[in-house]
Amino acid sequence: MNVADRVNALTFAKTYYLAKMLTKGKLGFNPHLKFTGQGMTGQFKAWVLENFTAEQIAPCLPKVESLPSKGQTTVNKAPTQAAQPQPVIMQPAQPQPVAVPSAPPVQGPANEENKAAQDLAAIIRDIAGGAVNEERVREIVAAELAKHNGQTSTTVTFTPNSVTVTANGARHDHPTYAALKQLAQCRNRAGHRFNIWLAGPAGSGKTTAATTLGADLGLEFRGCGALDSDFKLHGYEDVSHNYKETPFYLAYKFGGVFLWDEIDGSHESALLGLNAALANGFHVFPNGELVTRHADFVMIAAANTWGAGATFEYVGRIKQDAAAMDRFKPLAWDYDTAFEIANSGNEAWARKVIRWRERVMSAGIKHVVSPRATFDGADLLAQGVTEAQVIALCVRKGLTEAQWRQVA
Repeated sequence: MNVADRVNALTFAKTYYLAKMLTKGKLGFNPHLKFTGQGMTGQFKAWVLENFTAEQIAPCLPKVESLPSKGQTTVNKAPTQAAQPQPVIMQPAQPQPVAVPSAPPVQGPANEENKAAQDLAAIIRDIAGGAVNEERVREIVAAELAKHNGQTSTTVTFTPNSVTVTANGARHDHPTYAALKQLAQCRNRAGHRFNIWLAGPAGSGKTTAATTLGADLGLEFRGCGALDSDFKLHGYEDVSHNYKETPFYLAYKFGGVFLWDEIDGSHESALLGLNAALANGFHVFPNGELVTRHADFVMIAAANTWGAGATFEYVGRIKQDAAAMDRFKPLAWDYDTAFEIANSGNEAWARKVIRWRERVMSAGIKHVVSPRATFDGADLLAQGVTEAQVIALCVRKGLTEAQWRQVA
C-alpha cells in the first residue's frame, strides 16, 4: 500500500494522532469541530494528505498504525454537529455503576454499559491525550447513570471540560438562549435576520450558544476571532490574483450563523468594513464580486463589553464606532450557574467557585472568576492536584493576600 492508501485506512482517532505528530503537537484546531458530518473522517484524512508530503507522513505511519483501535466505531460512525460534541447514546437495561473489569469484557448485551464507557474513555484519550484516565470516566458515567435510574435512555456528551448526561433527550439551555434563538429567527422589513451583539463575561458560554444556534436552526456555523484589519474579514487576492475566501464571505453568500468572537478586541477599521454589508444587504468583495446578503445569514458578535472600550477587567477592548454598533441588537449573556454546577463533575468545588465569584464581585475586586475555574479546577482535582494548588491556579491567580482574605 502507498502512503495515501495507508492514511485512508486509518480511523479518525489514528488520523488525529498522525496529525499531532506531523504538527509536533501543535495541530492548531479541534478536528471534531473543523470536520463535521458523516464524512468528517474523510475530510480529516484529505486535510492531512493535502498539507503534508508522503516523505513527511511515511515515518510516522508505523507508530500510528500500531495504536489500538478502541473507540473506533463511536468516533467514525456517529455524525457530529458544529454546535455540540456528538453524544454517545447508551440504553442500559438496568443503569448501575460501571465496575472496572479485571479482564477484557465479553461482548454482548450484558456488557452494553461497560462497552459504552470504554468507547467514551477512548474519545477522551484521543482529545485529551490521556489527561483524563479511563477509571475516572467510568466513575462519572456510573454516577450519572445512577442519577437517572429508571429512565429509558441516557445520553453522555463529552466536551474537553466536562461530561454532560441528559435523560430522555432533555437538554439544559442557558436562561437567555430562548431569547437569542427567537431574535435570530426574526427578520427586518428587508427580509434580513437581525444582527446580534452578545455581551457577557469571559467563559459564560457565548461561543457555545452560537454553535448550538447553528445546529438548532439547521444552518452551517462559521466564525472568526478578533481581527486587526479589514482584509481578514473580507478576504484578499494573492499575487496570482486568486481570491482567498473567508468564513464571513462564505456565510454572507451561502447563509449560516457567523460568529465574530472577541469582536470588541478587533481594530475599529475591521468593524467599519462590516457596516455596508450589514446595512445595505449587499457587499462588493475584493475579488470584485457583488454578493447579495443571503436570507439565512445570521450575524452574531460575541464580546465582553458593549463596544464602549476597555474596562478594568478587559483592558484589550477597543471602543467601536457608533454607526457600527447601531447595526446590532444587544443581548446580555451572564453566567449560568445551574449549568455550571450540573456539568462540573464536582458539585462541591463548583459551589465554592461560584461563592468566591460572588464575593469578588460584592467586594468590588476587579478579577475574573469564570466557569473555566470550575471546569478546569474539577479536572485538576480529579487527577490528584491538591485543592490549595487548584485554587492558586484557577481562582486566586494574581490576587493579593489582602484581597484573598476578602474572598476566601
